Amino acid sequence: MGFSVHSVALFASLLVVELALVVSGNLFLLSIVVTASVFVMGTRADFETLAKKYEDAGHPAGPSGSVVGASGVSHSFAFVVSSTTGGVDVVSDTALSVSEVDETKVLGFFAKVYDVKPRAAVLCVSPRLNPGAADLARQYGLTVIENDKPRELVGMLGKTIDKILGL
Repeated sequence: MGFSVHSVALFASLLVVELALVVSGNLFLLSIVVTASVFVMGTRADFETLAKKYEDAGHPAGPSGSVVGASGVSHSFAFVVSSTTGGVDVVSDTALSVSEVDETKVLGFFAKVYDVKPRAAVLCVSPRLNPGAADLARQYGLTVIENDKPRELVGMLGKTIDKILGL
């Protein structure tokens, strides 16, 4: 048995290490993806700034929001804007990958959205959805924001929420 580092790459805030592993003469490739905590901390600060903007405009909002759905299950979202009348206006989540994001992320987000029933749901994706995932998102009525630079997604989310809320 032996192994060697096949490649190391840094994509935005994701570190990808590919290992070539040889076991009994068979070659296996193993990819390890690590999310950098600097990205998460920076994004949290960006979400907090965005939340303050909506709070100042009279719309309760916050990063890492938890919303109880019709089923009684509590669902976590990256960002939530609550309605002034007690419901939920907008929920948002992020889906980051070193390659295209697949259908499982869209399905998971949709399940939470279906239970919570917000006015609008926004999935922030980097770099992009694969064609099957994009088709599912359209069928489910989800708004999708895509950008190769994850750091730019929060600003794009703000512009999208502004349109949804009519600000």
